[in-house]
Amino acid sequence: MTDKQSYWDNQSDIYQYPDSPVLKNIPGIKDEQELASFEKLAVANRLEEAHQFALNKPIKFDLWQNIHHILFQDIFDWAGQIRTVQMHKNNSIFAHPENIEREGNQLFTKLNNAN
Repeated sequence: MTDKQSYWDNQSDIYQYPDSPVLKNIPGIKDEQELASFEKLAVANRLEEAHQFALNKPIKFDLWQNIHHILFQDIFDWAGQIRTVQMHKNNSIFAHPENIEREGNQLFTKLNNAN
């Protein structure tokens, strides 16, 4: 990824610093490698909290959003929220924003039905 290439697609968006592939983040880190290291540590520090929160709760889309918020709350202001732009990372293309909630609900319904 070049310095000017978008993390999400080939346009700059609200989730990244202008003219940078780095996602806007709470500590203000603007280096990709430094942010990746910070993210790993911050998420690791929140894993037990996320686990405890999820215990005995029905597996549903809103639980997934809450887990995302718990894990990433120290890194991104938008943690746990449905994103508003198309996103890809490396060779993985993620769901279109307008489909996330619907597809998430369908997926969790299938998982619950499969027990």
